[in-house]
Amino acid sequence: MEKKRINVYLEQKIVELAHLETDNVSELVNNLLESYLSVSTTSDVDEEIKAHEKAITILKEKKKSLLLAGVHESKEEGMQEKLLDELRVIYKIRRETAGDNKDGDFEWISSPKNLQRCKVLCREPIVMITELRDWIKNNGGNK
Repeated sequence: MEKKRINVYLEQKIVELAHLETDNVSELVNNLLESYLSVSTTSDVDEEIKAHEKAITILKEKKKSLLLAGVHESKEEGMQEKLLDELRVIYKIRRETAGDNKDGDFEWISSPKNLQRCKVLCREPIVMITELRDWIKNNGGNK
């Protein structure tokens, strides 16, 4: 097999993903192009289209079932939801032991760990403690 050296410019993310599959990106590109270009008739192309459409339909159904099951659209969203739930549980326990104390609440939310949680949740500490206080008041600490 005769080979020819060419320059291909790929996005850095694509190269990193390719390296997860193989150490030889040239071989990966060669194999992908070979399989992509190996289709010789329109009926072959139609068969591939049908196969891809079926796969897309299956993936859409899977996504729908995941969303119905409560899975988040992104990892970040899921992480934020988990952090918020965690913060609510901790705050509820704190309120049960320390009582309703606005100054104490602000000191508590200003701890380094809680400040980091607020940062991940994209909320200022004062806003977060207000939301937590409202949550306790409106829900009694129940989800």
